[in-house]
Amino acid sequence: MKEHFKVSLYYDTRRQKKDGTYPVKIVVYCSHTKKRRYYPTKFNLSKADWRRAMETTKPRKQYKDLRDKLNAAELYVKNTAKKITEANGNFSLDVLDQRFNVKVSDFKKVSFQYSQVIDRMKRNGQLSTAEIYSLSFKSISDYCDTTGQHPDKITFDKITPDWLEGYERHMRLKGRTANTIGIYLRPLKTIYNKAISENEVSGKLFPFGKKKYKIPASVGRKRALTLEQVQTLLKSEPQTPEQQKAKDFWFLSLYCSGANIADIARWKWKNKFDTSDSGTYIEYYRTKTKSTTKDKQALLRVYLTDYCLQVIEKCGTPPAPENYIFDIIDHSMNPEAKRNSIKAFTRFINQHIKKLAKANGLPEGISTYYARHSFATIGIQNGQSLEFMQRELGHKSMATTQNYFSGFDNETKKQFPNQLQNLIES
Repeated sequence: MKEHFKVSLYYDTRRQKKDGTYPVKIVVYCSHTKKRRYYPTKFNLSKADWRRAMETTKPRKQYKDLRDKLNAAELYVKNTAKKITEANGNFSLDVLDQRFNVKVSDFKKVSFQYSQVIDRMKRNGQLSTAEIYSLSFKSISDYCDTTGQHPDKITFDKITPDWLEGYERHMRLKGRTANTIGIYLRPLKTIYNKAISENEVSGKLFPFGKKKYKIPASVGRKRALTLEQVQTLLKSEPQTPEQQKAKDFWFLSLYCSGANIADIARWKWKNKFDTSDSGTYIEYYRTKTKSTTKDKQALLRVYLTDYCLQVIEKCGTPPAPENYIFDIIDHSMNPEAKRNSIKAFTRFINQHIKKLAKANGLPEGISTYYARHSFATIGIQNGQSLEFMQRELGHKSMATTQNYFSGFDNETKKQFPNQLQNLIES
């Protein structure tokens, strides 16, 4: 008989206990209903103990014993699920709930829905997004603590427009910006819609939208250098090897259509093409959209300038189809380790490009984001269309591209009326 369930251990790091540990749960997935249940165990472990017991090849005796106990708990749930299948002809989460005295109402809780989404994102390698959702739930939990509500017990019907207004006031008193509040509330809005689609809460109770609660929006800070500033940075003389490397990768990003460092880190030699008619270019899919737009994802092509080829020659690994072009990450790393390595390299670039910028009278807030935004702004200011920039940047929405554009400088605005008059009168 085919098993329509999957059982696994789950280390729940969403909310830390007072003693610094986190609970170990058992997650059961039903392929019929596409739903999951999270069942508690008696184990609460520190992150170090969890790693020693479950992520070590040959753990010491005390951690081997702990692993055996955790595996035994998992096996018990798996055997129970098998017995349910054999007795009823199919597997049912509701029957399993009854066996373990789990209330159906548990699945109407905000915390449960968050845990489902975060778990799925981690499995799909969407670690950055999973982190945002985790921070969102932590922020909501902090607010619940101030109002006497238990964050692990709050249900969707309690999330009303008034509740959201209270959360916003709480965040503003803590000095949080509209942008930060929006970042934390958008995941909650997504989670609420998910619960509605799964009939866990009535759509009539949805608290967001017109005449209800509107998530605060802020005008995005423009992070683009002018053409003159970019020219100054290009002519600047780095004072250390670190500054030179940061400058190399900053301009590599700029010249490659504002490619993110996360994408550059994942370029492989097999993505690089040398042709007599088209020149040298790299083709890749954006990491950021790989898990969200699988059916409509655009293949990006960036042509390599002489500057880019020099950076690859100077910093590149030995050419082999499956080798990463740069040694920012390697194949031995798991997704989380790759993400951490890319974040560390991005911090390295930002740290040293800021020093180079400061020494040359440029904005000290410069970062890798500036390379991407500068590509968009300078391109549009010099005649490229928004549609062209949207394709080059790999944006799904034109609105996102427009947010990257820092506007036209005063000199361009001053010259345009004369240009228009000359065009009309010619």
